[in-house]
Amino acid sequence: MNYVRPGVFAAVLRASALEVSSAERREAIAMTAEMIAAWVEAERNGVVA
Repeated sequence: MNYVRPGVFAAVLRASALEVSSAERREAIAMTAEMIAAWVEAERNGVVA
């Protein structure tokens, strides 16, 4: 993985923001995990974004 996708980076920033509620933080972390899993699966299958 040579680069960070903007959606992943944005979700990480939201998860680390102090003014974000714990529910929003959990949602951002879950969304990030789903995006990373999809990204890894696409890389594994040779899909180019």
